[in-house]
Formats: sequence, structure tokens, C-alpha cells
Amino acid sequence: MKRCLERQNLKMKALVHSKAFEMVYKDIPKPTLESDSAIVKIKSVGICGSDIHGYTGDSGRRIPPIVMGHEASGEIVEVNSNSKYKVGQKVTFDSTIYCGNCDYCDKGLVNLCSNRKVLGVSCDEYTKDGAMAEYLLIPERIIYSLNDNIDMDDAALIEPASVAYHSISISEIKTTDNVLVIGAGVIGLIIIQALRIKGCNNIIVADKNENRLKIAKYYGANTTVNTKEKDITNRLINDYKNTIDIIFEAVGISETIGIGIEVVKKKGKVILIGNISPFVQMPLQKIVTKEINMIGSCAIKDEYTTVIKHLSEKKLQFDKIITAKAPLSEGDKYFKIIEEGNSDHIKVILNP
Repeated sequence: MKRCLERQNLKMKALVHSKAFEMVYKDIPKPTLESDSAIVKIKSVGICGSDIHGYTGDSGRRIPPIVMGHEASGEIVEVNSNSKYKVGQKVTFDSTIYCGNCDYCDKGLVNLCSNRKVLGVSCDEYTKDGAMAEYLLIPERIIYSLNDNIDMDDAALIEPASVAYHSISISEIKTTDNVLVIGAGVIGLIIIQALRIKGCNNIIVADKNENRLKIAKYYGANTTVNTKEKDITNRLINDYKNTIDIIFEAVGISETIGIGIEVVKKKGKVILIGNISPFVQMPLQKIVTKEINMIGSCAIKDEYTTVIKHLSEKKLQFDKIITAKAPLSEGDKYFKIIEEGNSDHIKVILNP
């Protein structure tokens, strides 16, 4: 009995979102093993844009107190006796905990699970602490093994990379298509690489940050356009009218979605990945009269295996995307830096 009580009282360090604009590094209870799950010691966890919106209180999906973090990698430290995983194994994991029993899960559409929960998310329906902590309890069904040659900081970006790969998968893109990627953040920069790996050679990238556009070129963009320039929409229309087959919109605001709708050719596709805004305005008549195919890309389906393979083969690289690494104890500092927007950070990795 004494041993059980000791286990229940075990503590770990975590970065807790306690209220708007506040992250507190503190002790919280360490998770205990449950059936069909494993305990992972977190090695690396990324700060996502959605975490920043939770930090400011804007998202409505990170209600404090909550441990955020859904982009991570780690090492298994505890498993059940019948587990297919072993202690010491390097892993990453899906951000979506799917039920495995609903109609969507039965069809393999686990990203659309009717009962899905997301790590590091707290809303009216549920609260699920995430990976900004020393340890995390994870259902085995969402765990993926990693090859030894994959760096653990890089592995934390497998989740957003899978989001990027999923958008390409559902676009049914052809290698001869002309593509415009709007937004050169983490997702946009990975989309560029994935398009190159697929064999696409006609990639235009639009963003308002000149440094990110240089990185887009580094990763394979043919042409870059700075959206801070005056009359950018007219320039894009004049330069690329009736030539852009597919738009990957990785921002999620009315202005950039509107640019995509204006620029894409008739019967073209606009893949919506960015979701900063819960509601946006769209030029409905343009969508209807051009017969534009608007496609939402939600979370991930089964792209993890492909991303892990490409990362292991060094086809996919995050050298220009990870712009800072810091101890988890300094998390509050980096949340402030990113939220204030006074830096060129693209992805900050925290190491518990």
C-alpha cells in the first residue's frame, strides 16, 4: 500500500498555461501507466502557432489550466507487459487521439473521428494535457517508432510535417501542376519540400516575410512574392492569370484566402490548411463562377510513416525551420517572444 501511495505522489516538471499570457514552470503529478498505453519521457516539443493563440486566450481551445504541446518526440520509459513497444525506444506520436470505433475510424479516416481528442487541448468537451512536460501518457495506437538516425528535435516536427503531407495527399496534385503556396511558415515550408520530393517543379510562394521567402527558395521554390508589396493581388493575377492549378493556403485569414481565390484558375483547387480565424469572408461569386474547388485539410490521416521515411532518408530537412532550442523552463520567455512578433523565429523547440 505504501508503495502505491508513493507512486501516486510522484511529481514531474511541466510548463502550465495558467491564464492568458502566462506560462508557469511547476511541479504537477506524473502520469501513471494505463492499459493499452505507454509513458514517454519527452525529449523535444515544439511551440505551435495554435499554442500561441491559446497563450493569448484567443483560440477558445486551450482553456487554462492546461499543459499544451502536441508536436513532440521522446523515449518510452514504461509499458505494459503485452506491449509491442520496448523501454528505451525512440518514438513520436499523433496529436489526435482517435476512438477507433466510430464510422470515420472504421473507414480509416481517423483524423475525422467523431470522438477525437487532441493533445494539449482544453475545451468544453474535454481537457487533454499535452507534451510540455517531462512525461506523457500516450495511447499505443497513436505511437510511431523512430529510426535511430532521426534527431529528436527534428522528430518533434513530424506532426506538422504530416499535416503538410496530408494537404498534398488530398489535393491529388499532378507533377505538372503550377502551384502557389501562400504562407511560408512551418507548414508552408514543409509543403514546398514535399512537393519537390513528389516531383513538382512549378512552385510559387507568397509571404510577407522576406527572410522566410529566402528559406522557401532554399527548400525549392521557383519564385517568391512578398505580399507586403503594393497591389500584390493584381500582380499575382497579372503574372499568373489562368496558370495556377492549385493553391495551398497555409495562413487562414480572409485576406490570404481571398488572394488564392482571385489567382487560382477556373476549376482550380484551393486547399485550406491554415485555421487561425474561426470565421473568414470569401468572395462567393468568384468561387461559384470560376467553379473553384475549396478543400479543407484537417489534421492528419496516415502520413506519419511517409514523413518518418523521408526524414530518415534526409530527403526532408528542418535545418532552416528550427530557429531556436531552449530548456522547457524557459518556455514562458519564448512564448512572449513569439507572441510579440519581434523575431524571425519559425519553430522553437523546448527540451524538458
